[in-house]
Amino acid sequence: MLSLPLQSLVGNSHVRKVRRLAAAVCVGCLVLSGCSSGSAEAEGVDGTASGSPFAEPEDPTPKIPEYTVEEGLELSDDDKQLADEAVVFFAEYMAAGNRAFRDGGVYWEKYNSMVGDDLLEVQEQGRKQAEADGFLAKNDLVASDVTVGDLDSTVPKVFVTACMHYSEWETENSDRVRGKKQDFNSVSGYFLEKRGDDWLVVEIGNVQKKCA
Repeated sequence: MLSLPLQSLVGNSHVRKVRRLAAAVCVGCLVLSGCSSGSAEAEGVDGTASGSPFAEPEDPTPKIPEYTVEEGLELSDDDKQLADEAVVFFAEYMAAGNRAFRDGGVYWEKYNSMVGDDLLEVQEQGRKQAEADGFLAKNDLVASDVTVGDLDSTVPKVFVTACMHYSEWETENSDRVRGKKQDFNSVSGYFLEKRGDDWLVVEIGNVQKKCA
């Protein structure tokens, strides 16, 4: 069952679905503040450590990136474990995206393997457009204030949001013209779903809210 915070977001016209965010958010390949994929030193909501189903062999038990839980959302022990897994995967997905937009090639295959449903087609379109435009990210797009906004253990699915620092993200096209996506930071939301042993990003929404 969806909690009130997520019901409010899902039903709100300010949340735009994935098809309208192909270029705007799929290039939003974040690196979570204070951590990196597979080797994060930050801790989870209660400071515990947890393994990741996507961890690299050389670091099979990364610590959980720091995150918070939406006010009013209560998690059981099982819910907490699910949230931890989702946040670890989220960091890995964003790190894969950063690598894809920075270095291209085989890194796109990894990035695309971490999404499902319509988002796979959207990301592949984003890849083709980036290659056609000679688009390259010159630095990592940083995210902060990662929050678990809702969780449904029956699916299982977890909704997370993060403040994306677009104002600091530099890109370059084939004409070597540098630019920024936008002049302010904003919040994006990700629906993460666990299918079997694998986590996937199945939908991305842009919560039209500025953040620091």
